This record gives sequence, C-alpha cells and structure tokens, in this order.
Amino acid sequence: MAEAEPILYLSNRDLEQLGLSLGEIVPILEEMLRRKANGSTVQPPKILFHRGGPRFYSAMVSSAPGLGYAG
Repeated sequence: MAEAEPILYLSNRDLEQLGLSLGEIVPILEEMLRRKANGSTVQPPKILFHRGGPRFYSAMVSSAPGLGYAG
C-alpha cells in the first residue's frame, strides 16, 4: 500500500499571510470554475449531521484530480 500524502491545513491567518492580491486570486478561481464546468473536479454533496440541541455540523469536500489538489 502506498504511503499517504501529508494533509496541509490552512487557517484564515495562513491564507492572509500569503499576501495574494485579488488580481492574483481571480485567475486561479476562474480556472477552478472552468474545471468545475467541464466536469474535471469532484464535489460530492455537503454532509450534514445533527447531534441534538440547536447546532448542526456540516462538511464539504472537493478535489481537482488533474491538479492534484483536494480540500
């Protein structure tokens, strides 16, 4: 069995520290939306669960296999 790749978690602070401008971010998002439109990404439905009380929890995953990214 192949060894699993490490998972990199990025916080909001981590993303802010990258210092990317909107001019740098928009083309990246455009490419991801283009890939989503042509079916080359995977995005299963959001998972929702409730443990009682007023709160519920959700998780959403997606991946772009052609780029080697998942999140």
